[in-house]
Amino acid sequence: MESFERARLDSYFAKIMTQVVPGERPTCFMVTHLLPERPSFVHAVSSLSRLRAVLPKPKSIDTTARREVERLIPCDALSRELFGTPEAALEYFESRAAGEYLVLLRRLFRAVPTRVV
Repeated sequence: MESFERARLDSYFAKIMTQVVPGERPTCFMVTHLLPERPSFVHAVSSLSRLRAVLPKPKSIDTTARREVERLIPCDALSRELFGTPEAALEYFESRAAGEYLVLLRRLFRAVPTRVV
């Protein structure tokens, strides 16, 4: 990812973060493709929430993006076993956010803006 593209993304998310101020910061976990542009999105989400972990989809992990995200938030291995049973999922969530209300984020759209106004 070129530096000008990254600057554009950072600017886009900074603008959103100034407009969205939650009354209470939710605790969340993010399941995502960890592609080169994703650290900007992760940073924005962590600024508006108590992001406890990023769970990158195993077949789409950019190592540079992962290293950058790991400087901010833990990255845990996503596997079918981790969420294979309700008990396993509960054990994982309790290990990161015991006693907290949770939001699980699964990114379904592309975060790259076409135009920053």
